[in-house]
Amino acid sequence: MEKENKGFVVKQGKDMPLGVSLQNDMFNFAVSMPGSSSCNLVLFKKGETDPAEVIPMEASALGIFTVAVKLPKKSGTTEYEYLYQTGETYFCDPYAAKINGRETFGVQPDYVRAEVYVPAEETVVYKRHALSDLVLYKLHVRGFTKGNASGVRKKGTYAGLTEKIPYLKELGVNAVLLLPVVEFDELESSHKKTTGPVIGAPVRVYQGQKEAKVSKAGTKGNKESLPAEEKPAVKVNYWGYADAFYFAPKTAYAANKEKACQEFKQMVDKLHAAGIDVYLEMMFRGNVSQSFMLDCLRHWVRTYGVDGFHISEQQLPVNLVAGDAYLKSTAFLISEVPEWLKNQYPNRLLEYRENFCMEMRKFIKGDEGMVPALTYYMKERREEAARVHYIADHNGFTLADLYSYDVRHNEANGENGKDGSEYNFSWNCGEEGATKSKKVRALRLRMMKNALAVTLLSQGTPMLLAGDEFGRTKQGNNNAYCQDNEISWLDWSLVRKNKELVEFVKFLLTLRKEHPVFTMERMLRETDFIGCGWPEISIHGTSPWQVDYSSYNRLAAYLYCGSYVRRADRSFEDNFYVMFNMHWEKHEFEIPKMEGVTWEVVFDTSAGKSLKKDILFDGKSMELEARSVVLLKSVPVAVTKKKAVK
Repeated sequence: MEKENKGFVVKQGKDMPLGVSLQNDMFNFAVSMPGSSSCNLVLFKKGETDPAEVIPMEASALGIFTVAVKLPKKSGTTEYEYLYQTGETYFCDPYAAKINGRETFGVQPDYVRAEVYVPAEETVVYKRHALSDLVLYKLHVRGFTKGNASGVRKKGTYAGLTEKIPYLKELGVNAVLLLPVVEFDELESSHKKTTGPVIGAPVRVYQGQKEAKVSKAGTKGNKESLPAEEKPAVKVNYWGYADAFYFAPKTAYAANKEKACQEFKQMVDKLHAAGIDVYLEMMFRGNVSQSFMLDCLRHWVRTYGVDGFHISEQQLPVNLVAGDAYLKSTAFLISEVPEWLKNQYPNRLLEYRENFCMEMRKFIKGDEGMVPALTYYMKERREEAARVHYIADHNGFTLADLYSYDVRHNEANGENGKDGSEYNFSWNCGEEGATKSKKVRALRLRMMKNALAVTLLSQGTPMLLAGDEFGRTKQGNNNAYCQDNEISWLDWSLVRKNKELVEFVKFLLTLRKEHPVFTMERMLRETDFIGCGWPEISIHGTSPWQVDYSSYNRLAAYLYCGSYVRRADRSFEDNFYVMFNMHWEKHEFEIPKMEGVTWEVVFDTSAGKSLKKDILFDGKSMELEARSVVLLKSVPVAVTKKKAVK
C-alpha cells in the first residue's frame, strides 16, 4: 500500500533483486543487512550536502530490508543519490550500478554515494571468437591512452580506448582483456575503514550532523578543496586490485562523468562492431559471498555484453560459474582447469598461468634444458581447455625491458627497490637500461622478435601486453602497481620509432590468421595417422629426425605437415618448417626433403627490416645466425620459376 513520506510516495518493496530496480513506476531498494534490526534509506539531491529524506525500510519475510519510492526518472536515472543507514553507520549499496564522488582519479573524494540509477539490460547478439582463434590484448583503460602522442581527444578514458579501435584492428588482435574497470578505491591506504554489515562500505560517506559539512564546491566535484598540508601522502593503487563497488564502471575512466555507464557500454558495443571481444579482470576482495560474485558477473554480461572474465577459482569455483544458466555463453580465464571439468565446457575455459612465460623466457635467453618445454608448447592445444601463452604481463617486465634489464629497478615505488619479483629470467644484452650502442639495440630487437615468434607460433591462445608491439618500457620497473604516470602510461611516439617491431607483430598475426596449422583445436600428433607419409608434426634438430633433448642443447626445429589441415576453401594447408637457434653461436640446420616441394623463407628474425625474403630455398641446409628464428613455407616445385638461392 502506497503512503507519503514528506513528499515521497513510498510502499513496501520487493526483496529481489538486491540493489536498485524499477518496479512499475517506482524505484525498488533492497539490501541484505545480517545482524541489523533496522535500516534507513537516505536520499540526497545530487550535489547537496544534507539529506533530502530519510526513509525507514521494512524487513521482508527473508530478512531483506526493502522500500519502493516514486521518484522522477529519465532513462533509468534520477537526480538523486542514496546511502543506507543502520544505527550511526552510513554506507553505499554494494549492488550500486553507479557511484558518484570519485570522478577524478587519484584524488581524495569529498564524499562517495550511490546514484539512483538502473541501467538497461539488452539482449546481446554478438558471438565471441572461438578460443582457438582468440588473440588477447591486455591493457589498462587509463594508461592505454593517457600518455604521450596517443592521438586521442579523450585521454585515459573508455572513449579514448574506443578511438583506438582502428589501431587494434590493424594490429590484428580480436579481444581485449581489461585490468579492473569496476569502481575501485585507488586511495584505499589513506582511508580509515568503515566497519559495517555489508561489504563495499566506503569512507567519507555522510555521517549525519555529527560531522562537519563539506563545502558546496566540494560536493560538486572540486576535489582540491582540502589544503595541501592536510592531504595524506598515499600511493595510488593504479592497477585496481582494491576494495570496490563491483557492479559499477569506474567513473574516473569516463570522459563524460555523468554518463560513465553509457560510455562503457558504447565502448563495448563499438569493440564488438569491430569484431573484438571484451574480457574483464574481476578479482574480488573482502568478505564477498559467492552469490554476490555470481550476481556481479551476470550483471556485466546482461547489462554490458561482456564476453568473459579472468577470475580466481579459489574464490569462485569453476563449475559454479561455467554451469550457471545466465553465463552459459561466457568464457573464463582461470589458473587451472580441474581434470574432471575439462570435457564439460568446451570453448569456454582458458588456463591463465605463468608456465609458458617463465619457461620460454629461459629458452629465449639461452638457458639450458628448455627444448622439451618448447616442444610441448609448439604442439600442445587442448580443445576443451586451452592455455593462454604470453611472454609479458602487467605484473613484471615489459617485452622491451625483458631484454634491457638484468634486474628490477623499482626505486620509484618507495620500497627501497625490494618489491616485485627477483626472478624475471631477463637479459640486458650487454648494457643495463637505455643505450646508444647500435649493436646492443639490434640484438634487443632480435630478442623481442624471437619472443614474439615463440609466442605467436605456439599452439596456445596468445596474449600481448599493450605497447609491447612497439617496445614500450617501464624503465625497468617490474611492479608498477602504484605508478600512475609515464612509467605505466603508453608512449605512442614509439609506434613510429619502432615501426619495424610493429610491422613484425602485424605480420605474425596475419600469418597466424591465414594459416590454421598454427591455431589447431587439439594436441598435434607425432604420428602419420592419415597415411600421407609424414606425421602431423615432426620434431628435428640440426639434422632431420634427430632432436637433441640434452640439457646443453639450445636448438630445435619443427615441421607442420599441411596435409592434416584444410583451409576454409577446403584446400590443403601449406607445410611449415620453423627453426630455433637460441645459442650465442651460428649453427647449420639441414632441411628435411619433402618430395615435390621446395621452401620459401617466410621470415628470419636476424634479417633486419626484411620480414619476408622473397626467395626460394632449395639447398640441403641453412645457416642460422646466433639467437634467431627462421620460418620456411613449402612451395610446389611445379609452380616455382624464381631463382633459387642456396
